[in-house]
Amino acid sequence: MNPRTTGLCEFSSCLNFIAEKCEKPRDEQKEKLNMWVNNMYVFFVNTLFNAHKREETLKKKIKENRLRNAAMAQQKKIENDELEARLNILREEEAKRQDYEVDITVIKEPVDAPSSSVTLSPPKEDIAMSPGKSITSKKKKK
Repeated sequence: MNPRTTGLCEFSSCLNFIAEKCEKPRDEQKEKLNMWVNNMYVFFVNTLFNAHKREETLKKKIKENRLRNAAMAQQKKIENDELEARLNILREEEAKRQDYEVDITVIKEPVDAPSSSVTLSPPKEDIAMSPGKSITSKKKKK
């Protein structure tokens, strides 16, 4: 063996040894980096994106609920206005009826006043009934 060859072999084995040492940390670093990237991916996909989706869904539901509540409030206001209008109409009609009844009583009072001073004769029905009663009583006596 040539000393030069021997030195070269030693040098190449030394380089191989150094290269292996350098590759191991690089592999470990790559592995750590890949593991970190994987963990970040899992975090974003499973945790953060789902939370974001849920937040977006909740925002949509809140908007829908607000719109629905506003529509219900508007509908309720319309119904209350309609009921109040009906109530006002009924009150006006009741007031008109009371005014009309007052007018009728005012008109009837003067008519009733003169008739109360005049003495009324007994009704004809009572007179007609009296002889009938006596007839029936005579039949019973027989």
